[in-house]
Amino acid sequence: MGSGKSDENKIEQRTEVIGRLDAGTGDAQLEVVLCEREGESTIALQLSTWHEALGWQRQKTIPFTADKIGQLQRLLTRTRNQIEERRRTIGATALVIEFADRGSGAHAVSPASQSATQSDEVKSAIN
Repeated sequence: MGSGKSDENKIEQRTEVIGRLDAGTGDAQLEVVLCEREGESTIALQLSTWHEALGWQRQKTIPFTADKIGQLQRLLTRTRNQIEERRRTIGATALVIEFADRGSGAHAVSPASQSATQSDEVKSAIN
C-alpha cells in the first residue's frame, strides 16, 4: 500500500530560471523564475546567498502573478530614472545670488571685506 494519494491528485508544476543577477555584494544573487502550475503562469524573484560549506541557499522568494510583470518593470524603470537624475544633479553647479539686507539700514558686508576690517581693527588695537 502507498501513501493513499492517487496519480490524479498530483499537481503538475514546472519552474524555469529565466535569469540570474548578481546582487552586487558578491555573495548574493537574484533569480527570476517562471512557474507554471495548473495552467497558470506566475513569476518569482528568489534571493539566494552563498555559503562556503553549503553553496547557494535560497533566502527569500517573492511570488507575483504574471499580470504584475508590467507594473514591476515600470517601477524599476522609474527607480533607474530617479537614480540617473540624482547623479546628474550632483555634478551640476549652482549659481548663488546674494541679497542685500533690507529695512535695517545696515549694509551687507562680504566675508572678505569683513575679515579685512577685523584685521585693521586688531592692528590699530596693538599700536
